[in-house]
Amino acid sequence: MTIGFTDYQRPRRLESLTHLPTMEIQGDLSFESVPEGTRMRWSWELQPGGILRLLTPLINRIGERQEQAIWAGLKEYLEAREGPAPRRLDE
Repeated sequence: MTIGFTDYQRPRRLESLTHLPTMEIQGDLSFESVPEGTRMRWSWELQPGGILRLLTPLINRIGERQEQAIWAGLKEYLEAREGPAPRRLDE
């Protein structure tokens, strides 16, 4: 797997393009100041190649479920930690 960063606007945005033997994945990670702290958004688009193109809807569904579980786990971990209140990006 090769990951290339295609855009970086610190501290607001990071875009990447991941090359795998069977597909490419374009990702976009953004951060926004909100009253509660910082809102993070991540979106991605899969572009399967070869025979995997036929399975694109299934691959997308599986990927979405995995990502939701990963980010929900990270959110739970971060919110459960003791320590200072979250900082906003503009602080």
